[in-house]
Amino acid sequence: MTITQPVLDILLIFPGWLSTMMIAMLPIFELRGSIPVAIGVFKLPWWESYIYSVIGNMVPVPFILLLSDPVVRFFSRFKYSKKFFDYILEKTRKRTGKKIERYESLALVLFVAIPLPVTGAWTGAIAAWLFEIEFKKAMACVFLGVLIAGAVVTAAYHSARFLLDYSMLGFVGTIILLIIFYIVYRLLIKRNNGMDHDK
Repeated sequence: MTITQPVLDILLIFPGWLSTMMIAMLPIFELRGSIPVAIGVFKLPWWESYIYSVIGNMVPVPFILLLSDPVVRFFSRFKYSKKFFDYILEKTRKRTGKKIERYESLALVLFVAIPLPVTGAWTGAIAAWLFEIEFKKAMACVFLGVLIAGAVVTAAYHSARFLLDYSMLGFVGTIILLIIFYIVYRLLIKRNNGMDHDK
């Protein structure tokens, strides 16, 4: 049993649409978890899965943008919680720092739009707060990124299902395709970091 299994077991007792929204609200899962579960487990139509996931993923964003400052200031008074917040904020700065500073809106949209474990609405909202992006602009950028991420996850899920249903060759092809996408993503990150160091 994984650490996330009890959370999923609790969420499964609610109606499918509500569970989908709640899964999308969680920082561990977000859209990349809620859409496959909504379609595969709750048997919701893809468009309902998409809409409920987008709504759920956006729910925490305004709270993160508006409350991060007082929450961090309050908990920074305590030794262990200060270490925790320092760790989270430093990680976020390293992942997004120079790109957000240089390209701001575009970088924030793309960062949220890439449905990987280290990206998403939660991290994007924290980055927007860290770099003091104006509230309305931050909301718009994160929302656009969430819309794109939802479309990518939905398309990827249906493509994978088609390939898996088609044959064993499709299964192997899906794995290879995912590996290629990951390698290309890592190469782009490495190249951008190299360009940042040169400058």
